[in-house]
Amino acid sequence: MIRKGILASTIMIIFLFTLEVSPGCATEVVGVTNDTIKIGFMTDLTGPAAANCIPWRDGLRNSFRYINEKGGINGRKIKFLVEDDRYSIPISMAAFKKLVYKDKVLFLMGPSGSGASVALFSQIKKEKIPAIVWSPSERMVVPTKKYVFNNVVTYTDNVKLIMDYIVKEQNAKTPRISFVCSDNEFGKAGLYPARERAKFYGFKMVDEEFLDMAALDATSQVLNLKRAKTNYVIVHHAISQAVALLRDARKYGLKATIIGTMTACDDNVIRMAGNAAKNFVSVQCFASWYDDTPGVDEMKEITLRYKPKTKMHSFYYIEGWATPIILSEALKRAGENLNRENFMMALESIKNFDTRGITGPVTYGVDDHKALDHLKFFKADVDKKKLVSITDWMKPKD
Repeated sequence: MIRKGILASTIMIIFLFTLEVSPGCATEVVGVTNDTIKIGFMTDLTGPAAANCIPWRDGLRNSFRYINEKGGINGRKIKFLVEDDRYSIPISMAAFKKLVYKDKVLFLMGPSGSGASVALFSQIKKEKIPAIVWSPSERMVVPTKKYVFNNVVTYTDNVKLIMDYIVKEQNAKTPRISFVCSDNEFGKAGLYPARERAKFYGFKMVDEEFLDMAALDATSQVLNLKRAKTNYVIVHHAISQAVALLRDARKYGLKATIIGTMTACDDNVIRMAGNAAKNFVSVQCFASWYDDTPGVDEMKEITLRYKPKTKMHSFYYIEGWATPIILSEALKRAGENLNRENFMMALESIKNFDTRGITGPVTYGVDDHKALDHLKFFKADVDKKKLVSITDWMKPKD
């Protein structure tokens, strides 16, 4: 009897000890402590897309800092961990492993490229980690993937709305539209839906030109656009390549309206291209630094507090600022018992969330992981070296 009592006591001690150290114990949640939430971010800080991604990082960092200064989320402060993926798929894979296995973050943002995001789908699913991908490629969110969300309007909606603008707003009955992009996952994420939208309106684009991500000269592409008698060019590219296209279009006398998707929507395009940007138009799903809305006003006030000599910030900075506002709403809704699953459920519960003018309404759902579907059109003001909004928030026509 004594031996049986000792055995029973021993089993009970082992059982209780197992509960205390078990990885599934409620006190151990990946990325969450009593006073901290760890969020991972990977983006291009030294590669070909760095001009776009660095301001995005800065906006995220300042927005999370402001959230922490206001007390954090349900008593927890954000710990923001950043890795440089250099717009490289292998480096993105390495950054993912560090943030997930070593840093043990609650969720991820990034990487910087569509190709890298696709390459990580299987790992995101395997690790069951929520990921807010930077890529606006439709492939990220259609079909819906349980752990993959975005924070932007898709490239598909970008080109749909641009086509709508040309056909409906510009009253172009027989437009000669050409498309310029890079020959990679990012470029084709805009090109393929552009072909479909042209077909929807009953015509075919007259030319398609590929421009390398590192290209600073677009001479051959512009000459081909001229030969095709193009009168509208949709440029789906990064800042430097949009500038190259605008400069060479002016140099070789291409008389066409050039309209950029949101990756080319940046005031630096106007500064770098100068008079060549005179008729440049672009779309964007985030407000401008110069817009007058409560959300933008607060962002500017806090940004200037952190860095008083700031003159302006790009749309990528504003995207960075806006994203934590959306994420913090989900984190608040998830409550004190925060984990990856209830964070995702909270994100999916957001409907018509108001960012006070920084974006259009934000909506997610169980079968809808795309945050936004509204954009604005902006036009170059060459004298003031900035883009100014010329429309309110708009969404593509069905």
